[in-house]
Amino acid sequence: MVARFHADPSNARWFRFLDRILGGGLPVRSVNVIAGEPGAGKTLFCLQMLFALARQGKKALYFTTLSEPSLKLIQYMQQFSFFDEGLLERSVVFADLGSVIRKGAEATLNEI
Repeated sequence: MVARFHADPSNARWFRFLDRILGGGLPVRSVNVIAGEPGAGKTLFCLQMLFALARQGKKALYFTTLSEPSLKLIQYMQQFSFFDEGLLERSVVFADLGSVIRKGAEATLNEI
């Protein structure tokens, strides 16, 4: 049996729907890629999930790329109610891969 992360029921209703769609939630200690068209809400979905995890005492890692540097993302998040600056670095960590991608595959893998 695979251990799974379940959303806190006090959080947004769509977390419960996601748990149901995924058959019980996301596997614990898993790497998940969220893909979709531009503007579909991938970034906002991931950020809400990361902060929900952080509020439950979990740690979360978000990789940014060339298109979304960490500073830009943090400035963007400040307008949303789920954002909590106190959780940054302690529970929600952003790794900016954009700065190391230009250095090559080895540097990128070392950063990860």
